[in-house]
Amino acid sequence: MGSSLCFTHFIFALNREGFKVGDLSGMDTRFQWQTQQPQETHAGSFESERLLFLERTLGLMNEDLSYAGFCRQLLIALTDAVPSAAASLFEFDGEGGVFFFRASLGQRADHLSQIEVPINQGVVGHVATTREGYLCPDVTTDPFHVQSVGRIVDYEARNLIAIPIVVRGRVYGVIELLDRLVLPTYTADDLNLLSVLGSYCGSLIETRLVLSYSLGRLAA
Repeated sequence: MGSSLCFTHFIFALNREGFKVGDLSGMDTRFQWQTQQPQETHAGSFESERLLFLERTLGLMNEDLSYAGFCRQLLIALTDAVPSAAASLFEFDGEGGVFFFRASLGQRADHLSQIEVPINQGVVGHVATTREGYLCPDVTTDPFHVQSVGRIVDYEARNLIAIPIVVRGRVYGVIELLDRLVLPTYTADDLNLLSVLGSYCGSLIETRLVLSYSLGRLAA
């Protein structure tokens, strides 16, 4: 698998218990953005949302947050940029071959911590496999949407948008926003903006993990 950042000898994984690091030899710990070029969109709004997101999230590096708290703040910043009723960061558990909820926002967020999603199921599995963002304007007609999670927590989404989070060339997880606010549903401009902000999230997550490891702290 090719890596856009061209790093070598690097393996890390997170699980529910904390931060595990493999071979860090030759690792470049300098902060680097892995960015996706925006497509043509409403330039003024796009640029203002991009800069506001960077201003808010870069400041998180100086805050004393748990790793889950850090991820939750990323979701808050994303839902401010693309107004949404709920959001989740699904993290891939390589040992179990499933995604679990690392952080969530919304009405039923506190009911999601023990739920797992198999890697080959749903929008999350599709986004992770294709490594491309996905726009679902109506979940009732979407071929990838799985309603089982919604039934478990008694929350049925109307529409959603999802993007892969890539860290050092590997799919770390998927961020999913549910139920667009202000507008009737998500748009192509939303997907374009979220894809670019998602590439920033990959770099922010990487930096947060490297800092935690360097300081000898577990990212719980």
